[in-house]
Amino acid sequence: MGIEMNTTSERVGCPLCGFLFGKLEAACGGCILSKRCGMTRCPNCYYEFVEESKFFNSVRRLWKTIRKS
Repeated sequence: MGIEMNTTSERVGCPLCGFLFGKLEAACGGCILSKRCGMTRCPNCYYEFVEESKFFNSVRRLWKTIRKS
């Protein structure tokens, strides 16, 4: 019996080292803010970054499409 990985976890890419990991694998929890700070820490290089929202990315893609027209 092995450890089961959660394959439905949303994948995140570290902007510094490029390591892909699931949100559940983030190396967070060392500070008092814990999961409520909005920061994600890469389990490979421990770089902390703010994830962009899906809404923001959608609006940015739409804006680029409109500007090209």
